[in-house]
Amino acid sequence: MAVARLFEGSGSLRDMSFRTSDQQALCSLIAFNVGVFLGRIGDRIGAVKRIWLIGATFIQALFTLAAAIAIWQSHEPSIADSRTNLAWTNVLTFVGLSFMSMSLGLQGVLGKRLDTNFGCTSAF
Repeated sequence: MAVARLFEGSGSLRDMSFRTSDQQALCSLIAFNVGVFLGRIGDRIGAVKRIWLIGATFIQALFTLAAAIAIWQSHEPSIADSRTNLAWTNVLTFVGLSFMSMSLGLQGVLGKRLDTNFGCTSAF
């Protein structure tokens, strides 16, 4: 949506701003790719070896814990009360969003390597 907004309307009417929701989406996508990259370490160790599965699960738990602590310490509301008063706009909420996305990226790789659709974030 953020990219499509750049091509909408004539030159003087285009919205070229980098909104908070765009920043959150970019942060989430980059962190997800970092989590996928970390998950690819398991290919070197052995994708279905117990040490990697236990280690990656522990790393996911740490990422989720770090996300929960960062969002808790940010003292931001969890839901925006209006369009003008957004939620999750300070640095700690972006850190929490990053840790959540890294955990999901790592989970996607683990689920794919185990050949199960239940723990995987993608269906391909």
